[in-house]
Amino acid sequence: MATTTNQVRVNIKQDCPVRSVIVYNDRAEVTRLLRHRFERAGTFDVILEGYSPCVDQSSFHINGGTGKSCTILEVSY
Repeated sequence: MATTTNQVRVNIKQDCPVRSVIVYNDRAEVTRLLRHRFERAGTFDVILEGYSPCVDQSSFHINGGTGKSCTILEVSY
């Protein structure tokens, strides 16, 4: 049985409020919060849109899974 991947598009500026900002000499660390209710079980591609073109592509970190069970399979830019 083949699995279907569903897409969820999220604009970070509108849907992901800033939780914290830490400013260093050469960069800033911005932490945002994404909450999304999935209406059914399955595999989803969560596509985050609206990032600044200045974002360091190797600096993304994701964590999650509070509440109900979820598994993060991959993070790519």
